[in-house]
Amino acid sequence: MSEVAAVLDWESGDYLGLDVGDVLSVKGGDKRDAPWTRADPGAVAFLVFFRARYGPTFDVYSRVNNTTRSWFNRGEQQWHWVLRFLDAIGLSDMGVDWDDMHLVYFGWEKAQLSSNSGLKAYVDNSFENLYHIGMECPDCLLLQYNNNGVHTGEFTLDRSDQDLPYFSEIASRVIVVSSWWDM
Repeated sequence: MSEVAAVLDWESGDYLGLDVGDVLSVKGGDKRDAPWTRADPGAVAFLVFFRARYGPTFDVYSRVNNTTRSWFNRGEQQWHWVLRFLDAIGLSDMGVDWDDMHLVYFGWEKAQLSSNSGLKAYVDNSFENLYHIGMECPDCLLLQYNNNGVHTGEFTLDRSDQDLPYFSEIASRVIVVSSWWDM
């Protein structure tokens, strides 16, 4: 049994928050600035099984540079890449409402949006985002996802993170996960 399964009782279908970039998705190609065009191995399988067993009890939160969901270009509607990606992996087909797919400009907005949602677990690659979620949701399981192929068993953080209020309390709640199969 994985560390996550031991801590979180998936039997209850607890409410789950998910990040997109470097969590549900991985970058395509060798360039650092390539768009996130592929699903992380195991992510879609996890979502399908989770959805089949518990229903759409998850929301997706993505920090992006432009929070406009759609726009018109030469008379044709264009959707944000995050929404196109989530649709391509089948979230809307699984019954996840478009209103449960959130685009935010600042990481702390993820915490603000999810604070009243009954969130029980949150998966993100950024400790900063997990910190804000942990401040808003004191009982939430914080899962730092690391899909870069290098698993150190430690979470990543900036030197400035250690100066944050309640840093050690929140850091002690973070579990590093390097594969969707660990869920």
